[in-house]
Amino acid sequence: MPANEQRQTSELSLSDHLACERTRLAGERTMLAYLRTALGLIAGGCTLLQLFPNQLHMQILSVCLLVVGVALGAIGVERFKTVRAQLRKLMDGSQ
Repeated sequence: MPANEQRQTSELSLSDHLACERTRLAGERTMLAYLRTALGLIAGGCTLLQLFPNQLHMQILSVCLLVVGVALGAIGVERFKTVRAQLRKLMDGSQ
């Protein structure tokens, strides 16, 4: 194998490795965005409960915000785990 082809192969390998690393970091940023949004919804729900304790429609809205916030956080973490497992499988298969 000529030296030129060996260098291209190693560069592709490095390129693939860096692409997986960028994808991993993007997955982390996405999970953090999910969690930030979830915490905002939960905080909004708690705030509505504190500010309007005697109004039924505000209590319903705040409970909805709490439920959606918790669900969104769980979805974000689950998605992160799935993408991380797929990346690990891809990286283990290429080595």
